[in-house]
Amino acid sequence: MTASVGLLEALYGPDFNEKVGAGAAKTISVGGHSRQRRIGGPSKSVAGYSYNLIEYPRRVNGGAAGGQPIRIEFGGSWWTARLGGSVQDFKAFLAGVGKPLTAFQFMTEKGGLYSSAT
Repeated sequence: MTASVGLLEALYGPDFNEKVGAGAAKTISVGGHSRQRRIGGPSKSVAGYSYNLIEYPRRVNGGAAGGQPIRIEFGGSWWTARLGGSVQDFKAFLAGVGKPLTAFQFMTEKGGLYSSAT
């Protein structure tokens, strides 16, 4: 979601970047497999391994370059924002890392009305 700083502070507090913009730790596991350098050549076994990374929130590209426009109702007023990605992914974000301080409702450009509450 792309919105004004004022709206983001209203939804998440003044330290919204540390709360919502922080990445989540993730472990990737790669299973063991065999590898051939040349077709028909000898194969070599590669042992399985795992590594850690931090997955940061990102916007999914597609559709309009800036995402679809949405309207957010907060404090009795409607604010505009742009949503990069699907509504389903945004709802999952709002239920997890992006949980706002207070619930709000938002409307897509096609008129679908949704709540940030689960």
